[in-house]
Amino acid sequence: MSTKKILIISGCMAVQAKVKGNIKESELYHNVLKEEIFKSHRLIIESTILTYADVKNCSEKVKDYCDSNDIDLILFQIRTMDFFALMNYKKVYKRLDFVENNSAIEQGESKNIIEKYRKIKNQMREKNSWIFRVSKTVKKNILRPPILFLLICLILNKKKALYTYKNLVLEISKYSDQNKIPVLFLGATSRPNSHLEDTLAKHLNDFMLEYVNSINKIYIDIFGKYDSNNNYKFVHTKKSIEKPNLSEIGHLEAARKVKIHIVNTGNLIKSEFPK
Repeated sequence: MSTKKILIISGCMAVQAKVKGNIKESELYHNVLKEEIFKSHRLIIESTILTYADVKNCSEKVKDYCDSNDIDLILFQIRTMDFFALMNYKKVYKRLDFVENNSAIEQGESKNIIEKYRKIKNQMREKNSWIFRVSKTVKKNILRPPILFLLICLILNKKKALYTYKNLVLEISKYSDQNKIPVLFLGATSRPNSHLEDTLAKHLNDFMLEYVNSINKIYIDIFGKYDSNNNYKFVHTKKSIEKPNLSEIGHLEAARKVKIHIVNTGNLIKSEFPK
């Protein structure tokens, strides 16, 4: 009976039972994955979890670990929260209260803001534009200057955040090729408690899906609020401000999608699996 080692690079999703306490350890996607692969292919999976909350230092952390340990597969998760951090989302959002009570901004303190406001209004009329989709989620409030100010700040930071995250994915991909360690990219999760955050997360997921495919790597798409059977994938929360976490349904879906790619692509040595 063979044993294979997987390195999981993730955020709180992989350690949700310990950090959040709203799911059982056995229900976490990587534990479900181990159990199902063992049952179907008699293969033992050993996993190590590296958590990251800083995109800039993540690559070196992964390389240091892999250089010192034997790894058969890297499973790298794209984190919505890290994308928000790169966008300075929290800082911008907190400024909203200030903006709502500061008439100087509404009076056009910065000409650049006014110019960007006009561009946004034009983009809102283009149905294929990202800003049009966001405007639909926040409806009529999009025209309020405080909301516009917030949106402008997010747009200015969005491109830079995507570029930074893309570079990290490319570094991980190159390292895996150079060291002949297969890598799978696990996609971003939804943000069901906020229309704006969910729209931003969807944009990240779509961008990464296209980019990872363009460099001939595998992207496992787990985005969405419901699974294929229309079951809600997240832990129900009492307050909308609480951070959303996947339920056992969401983890089960993730595990089975990862398993499909591991087995079908032979990323843990195809000869290990019986026909």
